Amino acid sequence: MLKLLGHPVRLRIVELLDAHESLSVNQVVYQLQEPQPTISQHLNALKARGLLASERRDGQVFYRIAQPQIYKLLDCIRDCRV
Repeated sequence: MLKLLGHPVRLRIVELLDAHESLSVNQVVYQLQEPQPTISQHLNALKARGLLASERRDGQVFYRIAQPQIYKLLDCIRDCRV
């Protein structure tokens, strides 16, 4: 989990999902201003390792945090930031 979240884009994705219940790929792309293929690659990596879950709604894929431990980890990271 730490290795996955060590990448800055992946950490930003998880922080965004922490702030929202779920987001579509397009919403994540818009918020982070990163290319769609880059975001999709990172979302797939996080999902493949069980950190995120996805569901298809209205023709779009929405992602949400699947592991409750991520919330504790994010709190710890935020406390450690200088």
